[in-house]
Amino acid sequence: MKVIFVGPLISLNEPLGSMLLIAICKKTKHDTKLVDLRRHDLCNSVEEWDPDVIAYNAMTADMHLFE
Repeated sequence: MKVIFVGPLISLNEPLGSMLLIAICKKTKHDTKLVDLRRHDLCNSVEEWDPDVIAYNAMTADMHLFE
């Protein structure tokens, strides 16, 4: 399975939840990709990589990036 993890990852806090889920996915032989909304276009990433699952990580201060 191919999983894209999406979120505003460059900040003061490390995205520990996403990092843990990515590690679990890799350990169980799934392909993962990390998309930083501040640096990448989500639509292009999805079109290019064609994932089976798109997982989001968001905090209240970053909600404007998901509109």
